Amino acid sequence: MAAVSIRYVKALMSLTTEKNQSLYTEKLKTLAGLYTNDLEFKNVVDNPEISNQDKLDIIKSIIKPDEVLTNFVNELLKEERIGYIGDIYKKYQAEIDKLNNKINIEIITAIPISDAEIKKIAEKFKKMYQAKEVAYQVTIDKQVIGGVKVIAFDKVYDSTLETKLDELFGN
Repeated sequence: MAAVSIRYVKALMSLTTEKNQSLYTEKLKTLAGLYTNDLEFKNVVDNPEISNQDKLDIIKSIIKPDEVLTNFVNELLKEERIGYIGDIYKKYQAEIDKLNNKINIEIITAIPISDAEIKKIAEKFKKMYQAKEVAYQVTIDKQVIGGVKVIAFDKVYDSTLETKLDELFGN
């Protein structure tokens, strides 16, 4: 799945400009959200009995794409790859963030942490990745046993108690 999505992302990136990248990001996000969260939309788009033109017309009425994005979505429909739209969106967003020297991190803890602690973690990753900007999301996960887990660029930095104990006892 990843290799297919990356090819589509590279193709779209080659057609975008700095001006329309954020617009494409929003439209891809909307389309991915619909496909993932709206069962009726997903069923229509996945239905082989509905023509690709009708599917494209429905999509165009929702996200109002320009010619490039219309052709892109049409290609996904023709190749029966519209199911990759969520992964394509995530990878496209990651590429735009790289271009803008922005990093997105997810901070995972068992209990809420203070704003000061969040900012400290964000600053550490900003320096680590030499980023201009850090966007973060904090997730509370009751299964985390002490400490913090941070995900950045699909890499997991795990300093939870469970991991430390596993390292100590060789599990």
